[in-house]
Amino acid sequence: MLARVDPVLDLSWLREEVTDCYCGNDGRPSIDQEAAVRLMPAGLLTWIVHGRKLMREVQVNIAIRWFAGYAFTSRYRNIQA
Repeated sequence: MLARVDPVLDLSWLREEVTDCYCGNDGRPSIDQEAAVRLMPAGLLTWIVHGRKLMREVQVNIAIRWFAGYAFTSRYRNIQA
């Protein structure tokens, strides 16, 4: 199901829209905005509705990692460039 949604979900505009809402040099780095938005439908499509459970699943589920844009070897907070 995630492979069907991926081609139609274009979030290339998102980072520019929310840039002013994030401080790049103060505090802990946030999760990438595009990855966060992609994780919401990924959780719903895989019947994972709790945020903490979804974050645990992202660490081991290759399909969700691919859909969110994470590299297979990266930690879940870092999105691949």
